[in-house]
Amino acid sequence: MAKLSLFVVGFLVTAFIIPVHAGEGQATQEKLSPINLHIGGGIGVPLNPTGKFAGVGGTFQAGAGPNLGKHHSYRMIASASA
Repeated sequence: MAKLSLFVVGFLVTAFIIPVHAGEGQATQEKLSPINLHIGGGIGVPLNPTGKFAGVGGTFQAGAGPNLGKHHSYRMIASASA
C-alpha cells in the first residue's frame, strides 16, 4: 500500500510541475526560427493474444518545414516502420 501511495503522490506532483515549466525556453516572436524540425522513434511490443502472432516492431520519423506564424507551421514528414 505504501508503494502505491508513493507512486500516486509522485505522479500527481509530476503532473502539476511539468505544465508550470512548459513555457520556459520557448521561442518568442523576436527569436522565432523560420523553420521547424522534428525527429522521433519508438518501439511497439504486442501483448497477448496479439503477441502470439506479431513480433516487436519499431518506427522512426523525421520532418522539417517552414513556420507560417507564431502558432502555425507546415511539415514534410518521412517515416519508416519495421
